[in-house]
Amino acid sequence: MQCPVCKLQQVKYKCSACREPYCSVPCYKTHKASQCHPTAKPQEPSKDAPKPPQDPTNSATDPELQLRNDQLEKLAHNDNIRNLLQTNPDLASFLHNVNTSADPEELIDRYLNSEGTTAFKEFAAEALQTVVGEEL
Repeated sequence: MQCPVCKLQQVKYKCSACREPYCSVPCYKTHKASQCHPTAKPQEPSKDAPKPPQDPTNSATDPELQLRNDQLEKLAHNDNIRNLLQTNPDLASFLHNVNTSADPEELIDRYLNSEGTTAFKEFAAEALQTVVGEEL
C-alpha cells in the first residue's frame, strides 16, 4: 500500500491515534500536523472485567509491523545508534519507558512531539533509516 502522505513509498507504520498508515518520520510529522483525526479511546474496563482479545492491529502482535531478524541485526551493528546510546544517558531511559509502557505508541508519539527529547528523535530517525534503508 502506498503512503497516503508522500505517495512515494510503501507504508510501514500506523498512527497510534487514528491508525492511518505512513512510511517515515517526516510523513508521520506531516500527518500529525495536518491530517490526524484521532479515534475515541475505549473506556478503561473494570478490574474484574475479563480482558478483551488482543487487538490485531497492535504493532506488537502484527507480524507485518515487527522487525525481521536482518533488520534487528542492522540495528545491533549500527555505529550511529551505539554512539547515540553512549552519549545520551536519557535515551536508555526513554527506550526503557517505551518498552515497559502500557501504551508504547502513545508514549512514542509524545516523545516525538516534545521538546527535550532530541536524542529520542535522532534515535528514531536513525533506526528508521537503518531498518528501511534506501526505501526512505
